[in-house]
Amino acid sequence: MVGAYLLVNTNGKDDERVLAALKKMDETTNAHIVTGLHDIIVFLEEENMEKLSETMINKIRKIDGIVKTVTCIAVK
Repeated sequence: MVGAYLLVNTNGKDDERVLAALKKMDETTNAHIVTGLHDIIVFLEEENMEKLSETMINKIRKIDGIVKTVTCIAVK
């Protein structure tokens, strides 16, 4: 299993809708709106790096309202 924390910035008005879309994904373990530099933090799990990459490119990048993401791969 590969895990990653995804730090998400939204356009500011769609936080709740983006959070709901992220929580619907099977790969999402946890997702929360937070304070600070980013708007949402998500933890994703996938079988391997290839599938994680596919999830990032084919699912998350297509969610309307996401402006920027930072991906932090969990190493331990």
